Amino acid sequence: MLRARTLTTVMIAVCLAGCDCSSTGAVDGITMVDAGLDAAVDAAPDAAPDAGPDAGLDASAPDATLDAEVDEALEAGLDAALDAGPDASPDAGSDAGPEPLTCTSCHGSGDEPAPPVDTLGRRDTSLPTVGAHREHLGAGSLYRRRECTDCHIVPDQIDEEGHVDDPPAEIVWAEVASAEEVVPGWDGQYCTVYCHGVTLAGGENTTPDWTGGGGEAYCGSCHGVPPPAPHPDVGQVTCGGCHPFDRFTPLDPQRHGDGNLDVDVSCTSCHGSDLGPAPPVDTHGNDSTADRGVGAHASHLGESDWHAQVVCTDCHLVPGDVGDATHIDPDGVAELTFGDLATTDRAEPEWDGTSCSGVYCHGGTLSGGTQDSPTWTQVDGTQAACGTCHGLPPTSGHPRRDGCARCHGGVVDEDRHIVAPELHINGEVDLGGDLPCGSCHDLPPATGSHQTHAALAAPEYGGLGTAADLESPDGYAFGCGYCHPLDQGHHMNGGLAEVELYDPAAPEGSLKSSSPDAAYEEGPDVLTDTFGVDYTLGTCSEVYCHGGMQTSAPDVPEPGVDFEPDGYPLDYPPYEVDRRRVPTAPVWGGDLGCGGCHGYPPRGEFPGVEAGAGESHAFLDPDGYEDLHIWNHGRDPVPCRTCHLATVEEIATFARDEMGLTTFDEVEIAGYDRHVDGTIDVEFDATELFDIYPTPLDLGDARWDAETRTCTNVACHFEQTSVTFGTPYRYDNYWECNVCHRM
Repeated sequence: MLRARTLTTVMIAVCLAGCDCSSTGAVDGITMVDAGLDAAVDAAPDAAPDAGPDAGLDASAPDATLDAEVDEALEAGLDAALDAGPDASPDAGSDAGPEPLTCTSCHGSGDEPAPPVDTLGRRDTSLPTVGAHREHLGAGSLYRRRECTDCHIVPDQIDEEGHVDDPPAEIVWAEVASAEEVVPGWDGQYCTVYCHGVTLAGGENTTPDWTGGGGEAYCGSCHGVPPPAPHPDVGQVTCGGCHPFDRFTPLDPQRHGDGNLDVDVSCTSCHGSDLGPAPPVDTHGNDSTADRGVGAHASHLGESDWHAQVVCTDCHLVPGDVGDATHIDPDGVAELTFGDLATTDRAEPEWDGTSCSGVYCHGGTLSGGTQDSPTWTQVDGTQAACGTCHGLPPTSGHPRRDGCARCHGGVVDEDRHIVAPELHINGEVDLGGDLPCGSCHDLPPATGSHQTHAALAAPEYGGLGTAADLESPDGYAFGCGYCHPLDQGHHMNGGLAEVELYDPAAPEGSLKSSSPDAAYEEGPDVLTDTFGVDYTLGTCSEVYCHGGMQTSAPDVPEPGVDFEPDGYPLDYPPYEVDRRRVPTAPVWGGDLGCGGCHGYPPRGEFPGVEAGAGESHAFLDPDGYEDLHIWNHGRDPVPCRTCHLATVEEIATFARDEMGLTTFDEVEIAGYDRHVDGTIDVEFDATELFDIYPTPLDLGDARWDAETRTCTNVACHFEQTSVTFGTPYRYDNYWECNVCHRM
């Protein structure tokens, strides 16, 4: 240790002695120092003659005598150098000055300051002061040339404080060595630094031996080739796919190990080829379709003459950046996240690692396909033939008609050749040409109650026409839109025909807008008509067109009992009448008859209704006897046609029990355009005399005011020229019984 200190002192002395730029004495002085150094070496009597050039400089001299002699010789040489002065070399010329000290004056050689040699002139790489300096600072083809400042503080001046002091040289790590928050370490033999892969994985030698004699840094020493997960397992794919490398050699060594991760990637860096990102090859370098990572990728994403272009997002979540958390993960398996196309029409795709099932693209929403769960690694064309995804035609929910071109002529020709691939498996049912309504099913269908509702319906999807739009209707003619969606997009979208009984967007006043609580509950069994259309015999509820009026009037004052009348018309104290429309719940395909929606006849019944208030058709009094128009004082009931001639023309046959309760046989509807049209149509029979009384009565002058619900000039009421529908009547009350006769 003393020897090294003395040599350092000599060097500084030389520097100070030679500070006169016009003097050449320092040069001879250095020579004298060398002479003194030689003398010191010679003074070591115990030095082994074969120890080599470094032996005489070994700081571990056998005894103190050697140190003393070396010091003496060095000081003598230094004194001679200082005494030589400027005239020591008279032939050097007046302009010659001392050579300036540089880094290589004490360590290194030539223009390279990195040992060898060290400050004691030694070259042995097994010495820590020599070690791997030159391997780091030399130019290499594999990694960045290191700088002295990566591991040491480099002084601006030789005599800067902290530079020349007791060895060894201090290690002061700089930016690159401590990149990515690494805390570098050095134990005198081994380094733990960013530059040797501390932050990476899979390296075979991440803590190299400083004096290991070379071979400590090679491809794979700092990180795996490739690194293990989460780095992609790229198999035999070279580094150049994602980094600026030529296979395994950096294009610019200065960018390798510089503290920055240089990544220049595209989708095809890890999988696929110049033709596109779809394997082959996969991320393991496989190129056989028998490998799961390859499989039918190219068959799906490649150009096709029979189906629409499939894109990566149809099956995978495509990352916005290579570093996205969902992209490269430890399991090395690409997850399937089926997209919009695969889940069209509420398809529910599944993947079991071998086959797809329930995928829209392979008939998940169709029927009759022979290969609707294809094996991913079977790429021979047999799983994509016509008929593998759906029957020819589909066996359920599709018309039983051969010849795809009949309805899909814009997609396929009569020989089942796809003529527009972009329209096949594109998420939509593409119909070719102007197909008339009824091309795929009867108009109306013969199932359920279709023909009862729409015997003459206008052939228009979403239509809201009625029999009133026809000149001579002889049946109900509700447009398709009353029971099915108004939106054309719901037509032919697979599965059961959709039923939609209410739409707030329907025209105001239409039946479609009249029943906000209307609903249809599907029947327990799915049936199929002769054309392959599926349907059920479900139940309608809360629809205007299937309902009648229900009346409640429990407390009606009685004249002569609760109040004293003052002539006619009777002036009743206030009482409440509640009349509301109550829907029924008919079954689709059932037989309703005249009483299926409203009473036949409509009736009020005590005690819910008293005195027939609010309901003048028929009334059951407290004793259970029938009264009002249907009883008609024991004569034939007043027939429907008397007041509703626009709807009913036939007089129904009837029967009565001992209480006078009347039942009617069915009658035909004569005016379908006036029945179930949203209004209560009253039209008096003025064509025939009302001959159920001994004296025939003429209703030719009778009138009906819908707003006040009042009849006028009705001959059957005799002296009562104006009567409001639902006026109270009790046969045993003189005032109410005499209201017509005025006796």
